[in-house]
Amino acid sequence: RAGLPTTSKTPPALPPRLEIANPRPKAHAQKLSPDQEAVEVVRQAIQRVRAATIYNFMDLAKELDETFHQQADKLQNHTGDVTDEVEQVLQEVGSEVGQTYTFERATATQERKKRAKEAQAEMRQCMAAALVVRKATQRLRLARRAECEEFFVAMAEAYAAQAEHLGSQAVKVENEIETAIAEVNKKFGFSFDYPWAVPEMS
Repeated sequence: RAGLPTTSKTPPALPPRLEIANPRPKAHAQKLSPDQEAVEVVRQAIQRVRAATIYNFMDLAKELDETFHQQADKLQNHTGDVTDEVEQVLQEVGSEVGQTYTFERATATQERKKRAKEAQAEMRQCMAAALVVRKATQRLRLARRAECEEFFVAMAEAYAAQAEHLGSQAVKVENEIETAIAEVNKKFGFSFDYPWAVPEMS
Protein backbone atom coordinates (compact mmCIF):
# COMPACT_ATOMS: atom_id res chain seq x y z
CA ARG A 1 0.00 0.00 0.00
CA ALA A 2 2.89 2.33 0.71
CA GLY A 3 3.78 2.20 -3.01
CA LEU A 4 0.36 3.34 -4.28
CA PRO A 5 0.91 7.12 -4.07
CA THR A 6 3.98 6.91 -6.34
CA THR A 7 2.14 4.89 -9.05
CA SER A 8 -0.74 7.38 -9.00
CA LYS A 9 1.72 10.24 -9.60
CA THR A 10 3.62 8.70 -12.55
CA PRO A 11 0.89 8.59 -15.32
CA PRO A 12 0.50 12.41 -15.60
CA ALA A 13 4.15 12.59 -16.71
CA LEU A 14 3.30 11.04 -20.16
CA PRO A 15 0.82 13.59 -21.65
CA PRO A 16 3.28 16.53 -21.69
CA ARG A 17 5.64 14.55 -23.96
CA LEU A 18 2.75 13.91 -26.38
CA GLU A 19 1.76 17.60 -26.33
CA ILE A 20 5.30 18.63 -27.29
CA ALA A 21 5.40 16.08 -30.12
CA ASN A 22 2.10 17.20 -31.71
CA PRO A 23 2.89 20.79 -32.85
CA ARG A 24 6.00 19.81 -34.83
CA PRO A 25 4.22 18.48 -37.95
CA LYS A 26 2.18 21.71 -38.11
CA ALA A 27 5.37 23.79 -38.15
CA HIS A 28 6.79 21.70 -41.00
CA ALA A 29 3.50 21.75 -42.93
CA GLN A 30 3.63 25.55 -43.35
CA LYS A 31 2.65 26.12 -47.00
CA LEU A 32 4.59 28.31 -49.38
CA SER A 33 2.67 31.03 -51.17
CA PRO A 34 1.94 30.29 -54.87
CA ASP A 35 4.71 32.66 -56.07
CA GLN A 36 7.28 31.15 -53.66
CA GLU A 37 6.22 27.67 -54.74
CA ALA A 38 6.73 28.63 -58.40
CA VAL A 39 10.20 30.05 -57.62
CA GLU A 40 11.09 26.82 -55.80
CA VAL A 41 9.97 24.65 -58.73
CA VAL A 42 12.03 26.68 -61.24
CA ARG A 43 15.10 26.71 -58.94
CA GLN A 44 14.97 22.92 -58.64
CA ALA A 45 15.13 22.75 -62.45
CA ILE A 46 18.02 25.27 -62.38
CA GLN A 47 19.93 22.99 -59.98
CA ARG A 48 19.44 20.05 -62.35
CA VAL A 49 20.95 22.10 -65.19
CA ARG A 50 23.90 23.07 -62.94
CA ALA A 51 24.70 19.37 -62.63
CA ALA A 52 24.30 18.73 -66.38
CA THR A 53 26.91 17.08 -68.59
CA ILE A 54 27.57 17.30 -72.31
CA TYR A 55 25.25 14.29 -72.74
CA ASN A 56 22.13 15.65 -71.03
CA PHE A 57 22.52 19.46 -71.07
CA MET A 58 20.08 20.08 -73.95
CA ASP A 59 17.40 17.83 -72.40
CA LEU A 60 17.71 19.46 -68.97
CA ALA A 61 17.83 22.95 -70.52
CA LYS A 62 14.60 22.24 -72.40
CA GLU A 63 13.03 20.90 -69.20
CA LEU A 64 14.07 24.10 -67.38
CA ASP A 65 12.67 26.24 -70.20
CA GLU A 66 9.31 24.40 -70.08
CA THR A 67 9.20 24.53 -66.27
CA PHE A 68 9.94 28.27 -66.29
CA HIS A 69 7.16 29.04 -68.79
CA GLN A 70 4.67 26.81 -66.95
CA GLN A 71 5.34 28.79 -63.75
CA ALA A 72 5.85 32.24 -65.37
CA ASP A 73 2.35 33.55 -64.58
CA LYS A 74 2.72 32.62 -60.90
CA LEU A 75 6.19 34.15 -60.37
CA GLN A 76 4.74 37.67 -60.02
CA ASN A 77 7.41 40.12 -58.75
CA HIS A 78 10.07 37.34 -58.79
CA THR A 79 9.87 37.07 -62.61
CA GLY A 80 12.86 39.33 -63.34
CA ASP A 81 15.22 37.68 -60.84
CA VAL A 82 14.25 34.12 -61.78
CA THR A 83 14.53 34.93 -65.50
CA ASP A 84 18.06 36.23 -64.93
CA GLU A 85 18.96 33.07 -62.97
CA VAL A 86 17.65 30.85 -65.79
CA GLU A 87 19.55 32.79 -68.46
CA GLN A 88 22.73 32.77 -66.36
CA VAL A 89 22.73 29.02 -65.69
CA LEU A 90 21.99 28.21 -69.33
CA GLN A 91 24.85 30.45 -70.51
CA GLU A 92 27.34 29.25 -67.88
CA VAL A 93 26.68 25.51 -68.19
CA GLY A 94 26.18 25.77 -71.95
CA SER A 95 29.60 27.40 -72.21
CA GLU A 96 31.16 24.64 -70.07
CA VAL A 97 29.73 21.81 -72.21
CA GLY A 98 30.17 23.68 -75.51
CA GLN A 99 26.43 23.79 -76.34
CA THR A 100 23.94 26.64 -76.80
CA TYR A 101 20.30 26.59 -75.74
CA THR A 102 18.12 29.46 -76.97
CA PHE A 103 15.89 30.64 -74.14
CA GLU A 104 12.82 32.82 -74.72
CA ARG A 105 12.20 35.28 -71.90
CA ALA A 106 8.78 35.43 -70.22
CA THR A 107 8.03 38.78 -71.87
CA ALA A 108 8.16 37.12 -75.31
CA THR A 109 5.84 34.34 -74.10
CA GLN A 110 3.43 36.87 -72.63
CA GLU A 111 3.50 38.81 -75.91
CA ARG A 112 2.62 35.62 -77.82
CA LYS A 113 -0.26 34.88 -75.40
CA LYS A 114 -1.49 38.46 -75.81
CA ARG A 115 -1.49 38.11 -79.61
CA ALA A 116 -3.40 34.82 -79.34
CA LYS A 117 -6.02 36.46 -77.10
CA GLU A 118 -6.37 39.37 -79.52
CA ALA A 119 -6.84 36.93 -82.42
CA GLN A 120 -9.55 35.09 -80.45
CA ALA A 121 -11.31 38.36 -79.63
CA GLU A 122 -11.16 39.37 -83.29
CA MET A 123 -12.63 36.02 -84.35
CA ARG A 124 -15.48 36.39 -81.82
CA GLN A 125 -16.19 39.87 -83.22
CA CYS A 126 -16.22 38.50 -86.79
CA MET A 127 -18.66 35.73 -85.83
CA ALA A 128 -20.95 38.17 -83.97
CA ALA A 129 -21.00 40.57 -86.94
CA ALA A 130 -21.65 37.70 -89.37
CA LEU A 131 -24.56 36.50 -87.20
CA VAL A 132 -26.25 39.92 -87.33
CA VAL A 133 -26.07 39.98 -91.15
CA ARG A 134 -27.09 36.30 -91.47
CA LYS A 135 -30.24 36.90 -89.43
CA ALA A 136 -31.19 39.82 -91.70
CA THR A 137 -30.38 37.71 -94.80
CA GLN A 138 -32.54 34.84 -93.51
CA ARG A 139 -35.49 37.21 -92.94
CA LEU A 140 -35.22 38.34 -96.58
CA ARG A 141 -35.14 34.75 -97.85
CA LEU A 142 -38.31 33.87 -95.90
CA ALA A 143 -40.11 37.16 -96.63
CA ARG A 144 -43.48 37.41 -98.36
CA ARG A 145 -43.61 39.52 -101.51
CA ALA A 146 -44.92 42.60 -99.68
CA GLU A 147 -42.15 42.39 -97.07
CA CYS A 148 -39.22 41.96 -99.45
CA GLU A 149 -38.35 45.62 -99.95
CA GLU A 150 -38.41 46.36 -96.20
CA PHE A 151 -36.30 43.28 -95.41
CA PHE A 152 -33.88 43.98 -98.26
CA VAL A 153 -33.24 47.49 -96.88
CA ALA A 154 -32.81 46.02 -93.35
CA MET A 155 -30.30 43.48 -94.69
CA ALA A 156 -28.38 46.14 -96.63
CA GLU A 157 -28.23 48.32 -93.49
CA ALA A 158 -27.08 45.37 -91.37
CA TYR A 159 -24.36 44.59 -93.91
CA ALA A 160 -23.21 48.24 -94.07
CA ALA A 161 -23.05 48.45 -90.26
CA GLN A 162 -21.11 45.20 -89.83
CA ALA A 163 -18.98 45.11 -93.02
CA GLU A 164 -15.76 46.36 -91.37
CA HIS A 165 -16.09 43.78 -88.55
CA LEU A 166 -16.71 40.73 -90.76
CA GLY A 167 -13.02 40.00 -91.28
CA SER A 168 -12.50 36.36 -92.27
CA GLN A 169 -16.29 35.83 -92.49
CA ALA A 170 -16.79 38.53 -95.15
CA VAL A 171 -16.60 36.27 -98.23
CA LYS A 172 -19.00 33.68 -96.75
CA VAL A 173 -21.50 36.34 -95.69
CA GLU A 174 -21.37 38.11 -99.07
CA ASN A 175 -21.93 34.80 -100.87
CA GLU A 176 -24.98 34.15 -98.65
CA ILE A 177 -26.34 37.65 -99.44
CA GLU A 178 -25.85 37.08 -103.20
CA THR A 179 -27.68 33.74 -102.95
CA ALA A 180 -30.57 35.27 -100.96
CA ILE A 181 -30.95 38.16 -103.43
CA ALA A 182 -30.87 35.78 -106.43
CA GLU A 183 -33.56 33.60 -104.80
CA VAL A 184 -35.87 36.56 -104.02
CA ASN A 185 -35.37 38.13 -107.48
CA LYS A 186 -36.18 34.80 -109.15
CA LYS A 187 -39.17 34.05 -106.91
CA PHE A 188 -40.89 37.44 -107.17
CA GLY A 189 -39.35 38.96 -110.33
CA PHE A 190 -37.56 41.73 -108.41
CA SER A 191 -34.25 43.26 -109.47
CA PHE A 192 -32.60 43.85 -106.12
CA ASP A 193 -28.86 44.52 -106.37
CA TYR A 194 -26.10 43.70 -103.88
CA PRO A 195 -25.78 46.15 -100.96
CA TRP A 196 -22.11 46.75 -101.82
CA ALA A 197 -22.80 47.47 -105.52
CA VAL A 198 -22.10 51.02 -106.68
CA PRO A 199 -25.24 52.51 -108.34
CA GLU A 200 -24.75 53.42 -112.00
CA MET A 201 -24.80 57.10 -112.72
CA SER A 202 -27.58 58.03 -115.18
